[in-house]
Amino acid sequence: MTTEPANKGDNNRVNFFLPQAGFMRHEVRLIKIMLAAWLLGSFGFPLLLADSQHNLLGESFLTEGNVWGFPLHFLVSGQGVILFFILICFLFNALMDMLTARRRGRRR
Repeated sequence: MTTEPANKGDNNRVNFFLPQAGFMRHEVRLIKIMLAAWLLGSFGFPLLLADSQHNLLGESFLTEGNVWGFPLHFLVSGQGVILFFILICFLFNALMDMLTARRRGRRR
């Protein structure tokens, strides 16, 4: 005869919008911050580019600048957003490692 808890599935329930106190709350806060940074980085620059147009041809201070012969808006939207995403992934993993180590009682 096995003794199982009456509420067998209650120990594994996760609510992203109302996390339990402690480690889960810190983890969800970190996820929300990283998602907000990704949203701002991915959609913020194209919106800035569209908002800063001087005329109907799409000219702005971002399209007039050149870096290594390429337009500034091309480098930032084509390369910068991808590098920003990689940076966010690295930061998320580093911060989650620190959070997990703190939870386990080890300090780095």
